[in-house]
Amino acid sequence: SEVVDLEDFSADDLENEEFVIFTLATYGEGEPTDNAKEFYDALMGDMVNSPLSNLKYTVFGLGNKTYEFYNAVARNVDEKLEELGAQRIVERGEGDDDASLQEDFDNWRRTLWEPICKSFGVEFKQTATSLVPTYILTEVSNDVKHSNMVTWNTKGINRNVVDVKNPRLCKVLVNRELHSAESDRSCLHIEIELGDKMHYQAGDHVGIYPENDMDVVNEWIDYFQLDPNQVISIASEDAPRRPLVGPCKIRRLLSNFLDLTAPPKKKLLTALATLYTSDESEKKRLEILGSSDDEGWTAYNEYIKNPQRTLIEVLQDFPSCKPLFIHIVELTPPTKPRYYSISSSPKEHPDRIHVTAVVLHYKTGTGRLHKGICTNWLSKKLVTEVEEHHLPCFTRSSTFKLPRDPSTPIIMVGPGTGIAPFRGFLQDRRQSNNTGPSVLFFGCRARDIDFLYADELEGHVNDGSLTKLVTAFSREQDEKVYVQHRLLEMKEEIWPLLQKGYIYVCGDAKYMAKDVHKALRAIVVEAGGKTQKEAEQFITSLQTNGRYQQDV
Repeated sequence: SEVVDLEDFSADDLENEEFVIFTLATYGEGEPTDNAKEFYDALMGDMVNSPLSNLKYTVFGLGNKTYEFYNAVARNVDEKLEELGAQRIVERGEGDDDASLQEDFDNWRRTLWEPICKSFGVEFKQTATSLVPTYILTEVSNDVKHSNMVTWNTKGINRNVVDVKNPRLCKVLVNRELHSAESDRSCLHIEIELGDKMHYQAGDHVGIYPENDMDVVNEWIDYFQLDPNQVISIASEDAPRRPLVGPCKIRRLLSNFLDLTAPPKKKLLTALATLYTSDESEKKRLEILGSSDDEGWTAYNEYIKNPQRTLIEVLQDFPSCKPLFIHIVELTPPTKPRYYSISSSPKEHPDRIHVTAVVLHYKTGTGRLHKGICTNWLSKKLVTEVEEHHLPCFTRSSTFKLPRDPSTPIIMVGPGTGIAPFRGFLQDRRQSNNTGPSVLFFGCRARDIDFLYADELEGHVNDGSLTKLVTAFSREQDEKVYVQHRLLEMKEEIWPLLQKGYIYVCGDAKYMAKDVHKALRAIVVEAGGKTQKEAEQFITSLQTNGRYQQDV
């Protein structure tokens, strides 16, 4: 068996395979991830010419139920493979990242191997998961040339392409606060210089690899009694001569390559119990936390997931547990890029990308102050005459795009930082001719506190690139008012635009996007004279035709 990145696997390869397990994520408007896009487009575009009657398969999808197109990629691939004659061995599994992704996957995995073995005439035997460390940490001389990579050196990295596996260091040109001094929060406007081989369109995303907070890094250094300046290299036993990380200092390993505040996975907890804990009562407790039965998941959710307990917090609660550092490195998730909707257009800013981001911090269930890794790191990248800052970045294309015909009416709903892609849209439209009607619904707490880009938006109204700006200041009156309320107030004006134009929604997926959807349905009923069923069919038709798009 072999683990393969879909980027290195083509739809034509299916003809030569006997059995494949697909794990497929969905984002945006039912889109595949970048590494799966070429495979997905080929499969769904009927580019597989031969029947796949010899192929057996199963699929697990990763999605988020707050999004409209939950697990669409996995569902589409599953249906297409069946249509092409392939035999599904195990029913498709689906994980919900908003609730219980790890539990969903674990429950699906437990049903996986017995039917597979039966299908191939192999005896099914329950075997324990191997917990032995397979990574090798080697101390290296400080004189050796240090690696400048910020991602793990996995297979399939194309040095000629700037992408999630091969980001480019980009200079920070502007970093300024958007909220007023009266605000108890912070929102950043950051401008980043486009690196070589990087390009974008209005509506695309930028991915940024952050560094962990220095206090958290020092916490790890102290707990494991590490020398932060020791140069190391990490490789796996099956390829000891190809470093996965390094050579680099231990401080950089902890700063750049590991998600130090991620809740520990069950496999890590099981390894702690089995290999490293001497006290029997502590071992039993860790065994329960690492188990996959109902008792184990209840305990895990109560102790780990819900309070967002970190690994260091766990280890502090289990003093007899003394894990091997390199094994912890192996079982800790790697740092993932954080994605932001680009808030500029290349038509006005061809050499730079704008980012609009709220600096996140809150208290967890354990009382720990959690700081958003990327936004808090970005907040320190101040531009001065004596100091330069660079960020590991790449761009990711999106289907969140303006209509090709600029005369098409558009409705934009973007409260808070949801304004980001619409800044790019409006800059695009300012450089276009014969633009049609456009309405922007923007919401925040108060006009004097967090009205983002107020002067700029008024400028768009004045120069005609925005027909109408509608604001909802939620805390300027006794009863809170949000963008969905403003939509309903303008139902007679919005209904004709809905019939001919496009509607875009960007921002909070959990509440705002759903409330806006309800408001749109009410508009179709009340202003359009449709029944509830007809209204839902109308909105579904907008989505199917790409005229109702969400970036949430």
